[in-house]
Amino acid sequence: MNRQRQESIERYLAREEVKERIRQEMKKWRSEISVTIGHVARLFGFSENQLRDWEEHHLLSPYRHAKHRQYSEEDLDKLVIIRELMNANYAPGDMSIGIDKLLNIDELRLSLHSSFSDEVVIDRRIEQTKKEVFWRFFVSHALRVALK
Repeated sequence: MNRQRQESIERYLAREEVKERIRQEMKKWRSEISVTIGHVARLFGFSENQLRDWEEHHLLSPYRHAKHRQYSEEDLDKLVIIRELMNANYAPGDMSIGIDKLLNIDELRLSLHSSFSDEVVIDRRIEQTKKEVFWRFFVSHALRVALK
């Protein structure tokens, strides 16, 4: 990619209205992401029967699409909490329906996702990449000169 085109892209992405459109689209797609029961079972190391049982006990509330369970981002967050509690030797029967309220999961989500909407992080990453590219060039050039 030539330098002018890269600078043009950087200027475009730095515009506030563009950042806001990107944020809104990311928010929209994050809210619509869903995962099937089989994939969730593989991700977390639970059986599909365990997931169905927890649904019956109202620990999880996946929605159904054509008779198939679809787990949302919120359900996946709850499963992280369930796994943590099980690793600490709590039984699923000990867990209440409002398990996500006990931990203030919304605060955790905000801290987790704040990096996606924080322009400073993106700017730092761009600067870091520029430095890495410079040092790669400099080191390779110095090595070439030294070998000559």
